[in-house]
Amino acid sequence: MPSAAQRGRRTTSGASTAVVASAALQAHRAALLRLGAASGCAEPRAPPGPSLAQRLGLVPGPPPPLTPAQWLEVHLQSQARQDSCSDCAICLRPFRGEGQVLLSCSHTYHDRCLASLERFARQAGGGAAPTCPLCRAAAYEKRRIDDAQRLWRHSCAARIQAAWRGLQARRAYRAVRRLLPPQHPALRRRWAAEALGDAAAPLVAGVESGAAEVDALFAELDATAAAAGTVFQQLSARCPVSVPAGPSGGSPQPSTAANSRTGITAGRRDENGADAGQPSGPAPVQQHDWETAIARCLERDEQPECAICLAPLGQLCSGHGGGSKGSSGKGGRPKANQAQRPAGVAVLSCSHAYHADCLSAFEAFAVSSDLSAACPCCRSAYARLDLC
Repeated sequence: MPSAAQRGRRTTSGASTAVVASAALQAHRAALLRLGAASGCAEPRAPPGPSLAQRLGLVPGPPPPLTPAQWLEVHLQSQARQDSCSDCAICLRPFRGEGQVLLSCSHTYHDRCLASLERFARQAGGGAAPTCPLCRAAAYEKRRIDDAQRLWRHSCAARIQAAWRGLQARRAYRAVRRLLPPQHPALRRRWAAEALGDAAAPLVAGVESGAAEVDALFAELDATAAAAGTVFQQLSARCPVSVPAGPSGGSPQPSTAANSRTGITAGRRDENGADAGQPSGPAPVQQHDWETAIARCLERDEQPECAICLAPLGQLCSGHGGGSKGSSGKGGRPKANQAQRPAGVAVLSCSHAYHADCLSAFEAFAVSSDLSAACPCCRSAYARLDLC
């Protein structure tokens, strides 16, 4: 039989074991309820390892961490259910390119959504460990994955490729439609209008691009014409020309381009084609067929224009076109006819006609510039006949 001392030691050891077990259970409970008053934190962290009660076997211990092979199996389970293609069970929004986390129970959530849920569960549950929102598994492990990001990139690339292929298909269809007209009459008319618009677009663009240059050219031409008109008016004012009458009071005497009124000597050429020079005195008046010159002028243009000022001359006398010798005066000049010949027209021996004032101003300009007078159209020496 055991002695009293042995029985006392057994009683003491049993009591101490009961006390240790009780303290271990209380510490484990306090850790679960986050009641560690000694830490002074509102949310004390869980111990890194198993508690004393779990080591003594009083309460079941935490499950061991998953191995890489087990994580691969969990990941395959999640991919088989296509969890990454569906929405997050917490925020009910698609994952897209946001961060994704995988739990040891094979469920996936947004990493931000799971962190917010765990923080709310600790505050509302008095420090209790959070559980999975779907299967309520406690003491889970989590790991970040990128399945949703890869699926989102693939989806975006597919949409971009689809848009590009659609654009290429529409371009090819338009190219084929430009070549093959439709059969329906209304669609054929629309096709013809579009083809005409496409053909006219380059022409319109070219005209619009060169419109500024054309406007500048016309503006320069207008300024040049205005300046020429001003010069001729000044020369006419400085060098007035009076038309002398014939000896019998009839038609005016024909004069050469180098007459006493203008002092211009017409440049002539000898038989060999060389320049005969400019004599100091007025050149002798030659005989000219003025009827033929006027007829040739009327045959060239029934309504001639002055080549100097570009204004119409008016109707020349058609009676000069007969060419009869009986109607011409001395020296082959036509008889004067004041009723049929309008004033201010000068006919040259080369059959060109001008305004008398324009021709006189041209001759005065040639004198001031030391130039030999020549017909403004054919550049030949001439004799003039003023019709008044």
